Amino acid sequence: MNVCVFAKDTGSAGALSEIVWALREQEGVNVVVFTDEPSPTALAYATFLAQNIYPRTPFDYKMKGELTREMINHVIDAERPQIILGGISSDDGADRFAFEAGLRLNIKTAAVIESRPHAWLNYYGLRDIPFYSRLDALFVPDEISRDYLINLEFQPERVFALGNPAWESKYKARRKRKKLRALGRQRFGIDDDTVLIVYAVTNDLDDRDIDNPNHVDYYAGSEKWALFEFLQSLRDVQQMGAKIMGVVRQKPGLNDRAPFIRGMIDLVCPGVEFDVERIFKGELAANSTLCAADVVVGYDTLAVSDAAVLGTPGIYFMPHLLLSCKNDPQAAFNEPRNTIPFHEPLMLLDFMHEVACVPRAALKRLHSRIVPIEIVHKAAHNIAKKIMAMVSSKRSRN
Repeated sequence: MNVCVFAKDTGSAGALSEIVWALREQEGVNVVVFTDEPSPTALAYATFLAQNIYPRTPFDYKMKGELTREMINHVIDAERPQIILGGISSDDGADRFAFEAGLRLNIKTAAVIESRPHAWLNYYGLRDIPFYSRLDALFVPDEISRDYLINLEFQPERVFALGNPAWESKYKARRKRKKLRALGRQRFGIDDDTVLIVYAVTNDLDDRDIDNPNHVDYYAGSEKWALFEFLQSLRDVQQMGAKIMGVVRQKPGLNDRAPFIRGMIDLVCPGVEFDVERIFKGELAANSTLCAADVVVGYDTLAVSDAAVLGTPGIYFMPHLLLSCKNDPQAAFNEPRNTIPFHEPLMLLDFMHEVACVPRAALKRLHSRIVPIEIVHKAAHNIAKKIMAMVSSKRSRN
């Protein structure tokens, strides 16, 4: 049995990696992993390498230049897969092109959704629902996700709540939380008595389009306002003498030079560390940063829900969401209280003031508001078994 796995971004690759290993454990299964050529906006290659998976790229097929549908057709023709497995991309890339080819050639197709699908389809539903609903299988993290897709008229027999390998990987990392916390605090030079609040970046703040009201993450203002209030709040409590430090964690795939972010840090709160590390002492730097934090704040990023899985309270801070009269893009985590929503200006400032005055009590109260995310275990093996069954099935696509 030949399986071709296609991915473009780091989130998809992270969710697919464990499934690749689970499939390779099966007798008679050959798995080829293919990614876009590595670039600042296509990080699947590096993510697979970190999991000891060596993906192929157009170069391995003697192809050069920007990835095209014709290149993907060439790969599929060379590998002759019985099933195409991929992630979800917000734009054109290896996985989306491969699904298009699979649908055209009547090859089985299956997508692994790296998180609850609410935010993705809140932004791209009109474009993506007609496309992804045609795939043979969608693997989602939990029943919350499955119910959501079925309510959007995805066929129930094609949506499977078999767990999230990316969450399970984070959950396994949580078992060594103390080690990761110590590594992160060592990297930032922060003692264990100091409260660390991490801001996880969502968007490229140097992109001029970020302030366009038509941008998908514009809610009566851009993410710049959230970052500014984070830095301003941190400066205020530090001037009060509070033992609170801050780190801004750059999103993988965005520009690490980030002149806007660095300039804002220098202007508002110069003591804040800007974190762009990928690996630190053999561990994923993102995990050590999220575990080192006492609280993780983000605008509209999966890093906040990742923090929740790792055991760190997460706050989705969109200061103008209520003013915008738009839906909460992270309602899938905020409504079940897996994360905490701050949807008005000054809410973060008020929280930081509370932490400054009574740090232990404030953090304890925050923890008490959080409902842990339920993890479906053995997710990768569950999905691998389903993939094997799909290939064995003779049912044709409607």
